[in-house]
Amino acid sequence: MITGLEKRKDKAAGLDDPLVSWVVAQVEPWERWRDQQYKQRWAEYYRIWRGKWSEQDKDRKVERSRIITPATQQAVESQVAEMEESIFARKRWFDVEGFDPTGDPDLDAEASEIIIDFLSYDMAHANVQSTVTEALLNGALYGCPIIKIYVEIEKRKKPLYTGQVEMSEAMAVKYEAVDPMNFAIDPAATSIEDSLGVAHIFMQPTHIVTEKQAAGIYDDGFLGSLDHSLYLDDREESRPADEQGTEILEYHGKVPKALLKKKRYLTAAVEIRVEDLDGDELVEAIVIIANRTKRLAANENPYIMQDRGFVACQWDTVPNRFWGRGVVEKAYNAQKALDTEIRARIDALSLSTYPMTIVNTLMAPRSMDSTVTPGKRIAVNGNPAEAMSILKLPGPDQNSYRHANDLERMVQTATGAVAPSSPLGINPTNETASGMSMM
Repeated sequence: MITGLEKRKDKAAGLDDPLVSWVVAQVEPWERWRDQQYKQRWAEYYRIWRGKWSEQDKDRKVERSRIITPATQQAVESQVAEMEESIFARKRWFDVEGFDPTGDPDLDAEASEIIIDFLSYDMAHANVQSTVTEALLNGALYGCPIIKIYVEIEKRKKPLYTGQVEMSEAMAVKYEAVDPMNFAIDPAATSIEDSLGVAHIFMQPTHIVTEKQAAGIYDDGFLGSLDHSLYLDDREESRPADEQGTEILEYHGKVPKALLKKKRYLTAAVEIRVEDLDGDELVEAIVIIANRTKRLAANENPYIMQDRGFVACQWDTVPNRFWGRGVVEKAYNAQKALDTEIRARIDALSLSTYPMTIVNTLMAPRSMDSTVTPGKRIAVNGNPAEAMSILKLPGPDQNSYRHANDLERMVQTATGAVAPSSPLGINPTNETASGMSMM
């Protein structure tokens, strides 16, 4: 017996959307290139910052310690705090000039003040400061802060003195920090404007998508399905199962104008190319796709200046590249050497601290537990001195800890972050009041 849901799946699988096929055909190679170049590196940068140990991060096969020293973590937090302080140090952290078209200086200044007050209120309501801070953190970790800016109609609630709630709708500008692992761009482009397009791929609870379909924001219809095991995130757990979330691909860029009007056609083994279309004119559009199969929305870019809804920059400039260099990348080599040094010291300390025993198996009972513990009774046949002996290894090299301090200084040198907690012998600046004041 075929259920209604299975019929809907069969129907969805039997039809195809040419615009969806075209967009997915552009975005997926961009994702593969990004993953090949950055996925493993970014995952390791994330683990270093979070202090999460992984088997693949071992520098020597014999390592037993799993410590991750906090030098890079401190550098990231320090650099992000400095950037945040430089942007938001003053309550009025932006300005508006040249607003009045008449050219009257008095009217211009008055109008600018009014606009600044309204923008300050709107930005506070949209949590712009927290969004920028999150984007700066992404930049310190991965080298490229990215923010998505979009406009939506927001429903607002206002309590009344009568105990009732008044509902109203207002146009709101929203800001969202974009994880670079959820962002795809043409590898040949060096900026968002130069690229054919950009895509934000993220998971969204299915009920939110269906609510937008019911409200008419998204096109109605079956959302399709996607094998989420193919899109694993090495930094944390895998993405939610199919029934727990829907993958949204939001594409901002150029698409063939003819495809915006076509909805669906019967599938055929024909490759969709721009030059094969009836009209090869490319127009700026915003396309939203669910599970890489269902078109939820597709419209020409509605903004006056045809701006794409993303802004991005490089934390440290890498010439002729879109992705920049972050704090963790700069500290990476010194951090790995520091971790190796400290882990070797801890391993050597454990070998010298906890005694090992050498047992004569001819005089000791078979299956005897020779572990040394306080108050333990050990039975042997014959002279205990001949049956067992303690193996004592020397402690770790005393110079290793000094080496670790030098490596921590290298992390600070690479990142430009100053650690006020460094010992006086390692950071002489801490000996002076002026040095501490500057830090």
